[in-house]
Amino acid sequence: GVSFYWALCLSENVFLNVVLNILALEFVSGLDDQVVDKFIHLYYKNASISLMISDITYNMDDEKEFWLESNSSRAMVTLALKEDIPNEMRWDLLTSSSKGLGLLGKMEDGRTCVSSFELDIFVFGPNSSQGNEDIIEKGGIILTEITNTAWRHSLGPKQRGLFLKHYPGLAALKPWEGNMNISGAELWSWHEHFITYIVNNNPVTSLNASYNHFSDDAIILMCEKLKGNKKLQSLRLCGCLMTNDGAIAFSKLLRCNSVLRDCWLTHIVGISDSGAFALASALTEGDDANHTLLTLHMAGTSVSDECKKKCIDLTNGRMIFEGSNITNYIR
Repeated sequence: GVSFYWALCLSENVFLNVVLNILALEFVSGLDDQVVDKFIHLYYKNASISLMISDITYNMDDEKEFWLESNSSRAMVTLALKEDIPNEMRWDLLTSSSKGLGLLGKMEDGRTCVSSFELDIFVFGPNSSQGNEDIIEKGGIILTEITNTAWRHSLGPKQRGLFLKHYPGLAALKPWEGNMNISGAELWSWHEHFITYIVNNNPVTSLNASYNHFSDDAIILMCEKLKGNKKLQSLRLCGCLMTNDGAIAFSKLLRCNSVLRDCWLTHIVGISDSGAFALASALTEGDDANHTLLTLHMAGTSVSDECKKKCIDLTNGRMIFEGSNITNYIR
């Protein structure tokens, strides 16, 4: 129905207009833009529609015949389609047999160039139900083509986390800003390199990397790389696989960083008294002690009650454990 064709218009990318013409020819090409805009706002709000043409099957050996007869090359056409070009030029690059992919073109002997191609539609938004299987299978292609605006405004934290998990190199090149929430994304220690690259090269002010599979090795590397960061104000590493060695590395980060305001190391059973004392020392002892961190949350660790009391007293309540000092802090 017409609603399907309307859905194809739900993106800022002019490429959709081209696909619209391929599917509906001239029938829907004259849809009123205001009608489409109202439809987007009413049903999809900030969602973005990504269309992908793949698995193009030519009626001949495309390398030996089609591209040999063409005035262009596959690489040049692919590169040009990624540019911000007029719709008419994009149409030629998709359909022309002499300077494009030949989707609707013919060879000099009259043969149709393309017998079939696959069209995939992906819906991305904060509340999108796009299947994980689609992102896992074709997320690399989607990430290559998705606009920075769609990445910023249309993808939710779970989708970004899924892209980062399976395509970290591509996801790291996308713009990240403000709150980077990758909590529960099932990331592993080897993802640390990409996370710290993103945080150090983007205006990220809050990182929530809780409930991922980060061992001490990853925490130590992360803390070392974040020492010079001047933008990050909140850091959450709750529920990771950190032990006292990781806590000691974190204490060294605190001694070198005066920008962080709130840190969360809750629900980490590997941190016990020695790790907690190292953190308390970083907040109170030495010329390089951190006096700018407001709170260090440590609920759900293996720290003893005696050690908790000492740390709370030493830090004047800046270290937050279970119990009375949480109530006092909230008040």
